[in-house]
Amino acid sequence: MTQTSGGQMAQHSVPFPLLIIIAMIATYLYPANLPGPMHELRLKDIYRSRHYATQRAPRSVIQRAQHLAAPEIAQIAADLRKLVKKYYTSATSYSPTQGDFQYFLCAVFYLWHSNRPIPAKPVLRDSTFDERTILVGYLKHDLEPVDGLVDEGRDNRLIFDDVFLFIDFNDETMIVSFIFVDGNGFEIDPEDVEIFSEYASTEDRNVTLFHHYEDSERIRVMDHNWHVAIWSARRKIKRFAEIGVTASEAANWPNRLETEYMEPFMTVERVLEVYELNFD
Repeated sequence: MTQTSGGQMAQHSVPFPLLIIIAMIATYLYPANLPGPMHELRLKDIYRSRHYATQRAPRSVIQRAQHLAAPEIAQIAADLRKLVKKYYTSATSYSPTQGDFQYFLCAVFYLWHSNRPIPAKPVLRDSTFDERTILVGYLKHDLEPVDGLVDEGRDNRLIFDDVFLFIDFNDETMIVSFIFVDGNGFEIDPEDVEIFSEYASTEDRNVTLFHHYEDSERIRVMDHNWHVAIWSARRKIKRFAEIGVTASEAANWPNRLETEYMEPFMTVERVLEVYELNFD
C-alpha cells in the first residue's frame, strides 16, 4: 500500500521519490479547517471547512485545489471513492480518509494546472509474461529448435534453461489451464521438465501461481485505475475552469456525482466463479 498521512491509498506504481514528494506537499498544504488526516473523508466536512472557493469567474486558471468550490471538490472525491472501491474486494472494505483525499488532490495538481493539456484516456495494458508465470524448474535436455528464434532456434530451449508455469485463460471455452512453457512462452511437455522440489506438488505450484497472478493483476489494474482517476479529475477541472462557479452554486451540493469507468481486477475467487479449471 502507499502509506500517506491519512492512512492507506490504493496501491499503484507511482515512482517512490515522486510519491514522497507528493506526500510532503499534501502534508504542507493540509487545510487547517479540515478534520485530521486520519478522519474519514466526509463531504460535509469539506463544505464546513470554508477552505475552498466561494465563487470563481469563468475561464479562470485553476492551479490548486483551493481554487475549486466545494461541489467541484465533491466531484473529484467521487473519483477517489470509486478508485478505492475497485481496489478492495467485498470481503474487506476501506473508507478513504481526509489525508488520502489531500494526497490525491496534490497528485492531480502536481506539475499541472487547468491551462495545461491532458492526454487521451489511459488504456489498460496487457499483462506481461512475468505476471502470468512462476519459475518452477529447468529443461532436462535440449528441445527441438523453433523457427524465428535466435541461436538457430534454440534460444531458451537448451538443457538447464528455465521452465515456467503459465496460467492460460481461454475465453472461448472459459477454461483456465496451467501449462509448462519455455522462456519464449512455447508450451513444453511435462516430461521434459525437471521440477524444483518446492513445486513437486501440482497443487502447491498451481496455488502459488494463482496468488502471484492475483497480486500482479491487482497492481496492473489498479495502476491503470489510478491514472484514469487522475485523468478524470483533470478533465473535470478543465471544464470547471471554463464555466466558473457562482456563489449560489458553490454553496450547494452537486446535482450528481460523475465518475469514469474503472477496471475490476480478476481475483482468484472471481476466476473460480467464471472459469472451469483444467488440471490435466
